Amino acid sequence: MQKNAWTYTMTGTVFAAAAVMLRWLQVQMIFDPETGLPTLHAPITTLLIAVLVRQGKLTSAQDQQRARTEEFLVQFGNEMFDELNEQRRENIAALQQTGDRISTSTAHLGQSQTALLESMQRHLSLSARNQEEHIAQLSTGVNETLAQLDARMEQVRRA
Repeated sequence: MQKNAWTYTMTGTVFAAAAVMLRWLQVQMIFDPETGLPTLHAPITTLLIAVLVRQGKLTSAQDQQRARTEEFLVQFGNEMFDELNEQRRENIAALQQTGDRISTSTAHLGQSQTALLESMQRHLSLSARNQEEHIAQLSTGVNETLAQLDARMEQVRRA
């Protein structure tokens, strides 16, 4: 328990010292109210100038890094855009070729169906003619057979 008491006491003392120093910095006149420039011979002016110079170097380094990053991103974006454009063109060409093949296949299929239909019509027509001829032959045969039967019936009736 005593260890914690010393820890809390020392922590409080350090925080109080930091607060006093920060309050002292707030009270100091760092900038001249008329010109807005740092005041000469102020206790913190040297530190302020060093911080501002360091900040300027950091800012310029950050600006350079940002410019390099932006340049890289623009270049990378342009390369990606060009690559995607090329892929799009290739895809469009492939789709056009596929469409042409489908059109050609559809035309060939239509021609094949037309030829098949015409062939089936010819076959049906020939088949119908053959059946008509066969029926004609059968009817002729039946008529002849009937005529022969009539003739025999007449002979049987006479006899």
